[in-house]
Amino acid sequence: MKSTDEAAFKIQIIPHPCQNRENGTGSRAVRARRKLFVRHLAGRSLASIQRPLITAVMASQAEREEAEKLWNEQQLQLRLERAQKAKAEARLSIPFPVRLLLGTTLSFMAGGALGLSHGAQQAGLRFRAENAHRLPTSQAGWYFYHKSKNYNMALGGVKEGLKMGARISFWTAGFFAIEELFDRYRRTKDFVNTVMASLVVSGSFSLWSMWFLPSFFDTPPFAD
Repeated sequence: MKSTDEAAFKIQIIPHPCQNRENGTGSRAVRARRKLFVRHLAGRSLASIQRPLITAVMASQAEREEAEKLWNEQQLQLRLERAQKAKAEARLSIPFPVRLLLGTTLSFMAGGALGLSHGAQQAGLRFRAENAHRLPTSQAGWYFYHKSKNYNMALGGVKEGLKMGARISFWTAGFFAIEELFDRYRRTKDFVNTVMASLVVSGSFSLWSMWFLPSFFDTPPFAD
């Protein structure tokens, strides 16, 4: 009797292999459902956290763009005010960079025209002097003579025009730069700065071309 009770007890406490497999399969399914549920909750919590963050980032970007736009507008307004003030205070109501560019351009054109005329004339006279001993004697010879002379005159005029234009534009730029320097140093714009700048430029040109010193030493003193 005792052995039968023990056998029944063993049968009750020892599970069947199939029942063990079912329990194991069920526990795996439960664990899988728990994992899916945890992942779902994690995704919901992450999305609930990300939405405010994305909204805050978008708001900060919009504020940053608005601040940059406002800053650019203020800088543009400040530049316009400075340009208007500089134009009102400039000589002839023209700012210094524009005045310098305009002056050098016009002086280069004027010097180029003068140099072209003078250089062409000098080249023609030089050609005549160099070929005075071999003048042509036929009509075809005179044709090629004048043709070569015209070529030399054109080439000499262009060279002298470029040299003269560059030289005059250089001294003009020096005059405007020195005048602007005196304007900023004395903090006023009047004819005194213009006169001083012209004296500096003319004296420098005289020393550079070596006209001032010979004429000074060659001039006799005046008697009373």
